[in-house]
Parts: sequence; C-alpha cells; structure tokens
Amino acid sequence: SGEKVTEENVPYDVLGPKNISPIAMANAYATVASGGTYCTPRAIDKVIDPEGKERPLPKASCTEGVLSKEVAATAAYALQGVMAGGGTGARANPFDGTPLIGKTGTHDLWSTMMIESSTKVATAVWAGRSNGNHDNVFNVWTGSHLLNEVRYPLARAAQHAANQAYGGDRFPEPDGNLIRQIRVDVPDVVGQTVEEATANLERAGFQVSVGAPVDSEEATNIVVEQSPSGQAAAGATITISPSNGKGATVPDVTGQSPTEANAALVAAGFTTVEREGSCNAEGATVTATSPAANSAATKATPIRVSCK
Repeated sequence: SGEKVTEENVPYDVLGPKNISPIAMANAYATVASGGTYCTPRAIDKVIDPEGKERPLPKASCTEGVLSKEVAATAAYALQGVMAGGGTGARANPFDGTPLIGKTGTHDLWSTMMIESSTKVATAVWAGRSNGNHDNVFNVWTGSHLLNEVRYPLARAAQHAANQAYGGDRFPEPDGNLIRQIRVDVPDVVGQTVEEATANLERAGFQVSVGAPVDSEEATNIVVEQSPSGQAAAGATITISPSNGKGATVPDVTGQSPTEANAALVAAGFTTVEREGSCNAEGATVTATSPAANSAATKATPIRVSCK
C-alpha cells in the first residue's frame, strides 16, 4: 500500500486502520481454528536451482498454546455465526458440509477482506486498490460484481477447493465460563424522571435507551415502563419509556346519577362521555361503563355509560 495510506493518522485509528497482509490474517485465523497453535507463515511454495533441482524450503516453526484451548474454542464458536445463513460472511461459505469460521473486514473505504477457515485450512482474500490510493471501493463495479463484494465469490471458491482437498472437523464446544453471562440487579426506575432514571442506570453499569412514550396519566417526563427489569446481563441496554401524559384510569361510577358520573369521568381526564338512552330517565343510576371501571385508556377514548 502507498505511503499516504499507511502513514496517515486519523481519529478512527483506534479501530485499526493500517493494512495487514492476507497471509498474516489467514495465519491468525488458523491459530484460532487449530486450537491455539501458531505456525510461522511460509510464502515460498517451491525453490528450483539453476540445474532444475528442487531445493529445501525454509522450515516453519510452530508454538502451541499461543491461545488457550478454551479461548480458541470460544472464539471459533463466535466466528461460526459469521459464516452461517444470515451472517455477514455467508456469501463466502460454499456450504459443502465443512464447518467454517470467518470474518469480513474493511480497511476504511479502500480495501476489503474475507478470511475463513476450517479446522484444516485457512484462506484470506483481499480486494481493493493495490496502489494504495484513496479511491472508494464501494459502489464501483468490476465485471458483474461490486468491487467491495468481489471478495465473496473468490473466498468461496478458494475455501471450497481447500475443503475438497483437506476436509475439516467440527469445532470444539465453547468454554462454558467464557460464554456465561453475569447477571446483576437492575435498579427499578419507574416513577423517576428520564434524567434521574438514566443517571441511576448508568451508575449501575448499564446502557440506556429511551423508548417511545406510552399511555399513562403520569407527567410526560416520568418513566412508566422499563425493560428488562429485575436482573439483566452486566452492561446490557435498558429501555425506559416515559409517559405521554395521555393515559387515564376509568373511575368506578356505578350507582351514581348520570350527572355525577359525567362529572367524575371529566375530572379523570376523559373528554368524551356518551350515555345510553336509559340514562335520560328520571332517577336513573349508572350500572356500567365501557371501557370498564378501573381499566386503563387514553383520555381521548369515548366512555359509554349504561344506566337502569
């Protein structure tokens, strides 16, 4: 890659903007797929001397335990989801029966990668601007493929060939301790203001999302629902829903006169009260309302009063 690409420093450097060779990436995933054994990569396939004789290749050295078997198995467990149907790497999966792990990657807007591996062979495909310039590889066509998506058919063909030649086994099960969620108590913030609730949840280590307002007779800045409550995974996102101020509870007006019932319903916030004809009779008393007494409704809901 060009000097401008590798030396430029920008705020998203924290995500890793520097180019990495495909052989290094393939080797990293091979380390995971092998259960934690790292072998130094060897780029030379064959050496022929001037007399046409094949010369010995430099030897690769392997180191076991670069990753613990538990960490490697758990990483492989997570990376299998990438290659499954619906995963971001599914288009690079030949689905030939060989279990695979993998991951997509994008170097800013200039190049993309697709790395995948069985328990026997890892492959890596790089597609992008070989001269290291800053031309965007997205929305650029190369033949019948977008440049940023050409990695998928290339990786699929390469891994399929490797699978046919070498096969591959099932990956080990993940370590139970490494995938176990730690659950902690979630503060009950119903009844607090949105600001108070947010501060209390963040202080307890949770993320906060403010959901759409829900029907409630509380003031509009008061939290009336939260999800989840009780316990949740540490660091989880808790959704809090404030009141929209439009809710109310239908009061129990049975036994009252139609005039008294009307006044009580209006005082509860309901703007429309409808009375059956029987409520016009002299001495009529209310027998029921629809919606029923003590049920929740919006203040705009028409309340129908029945009498005898």
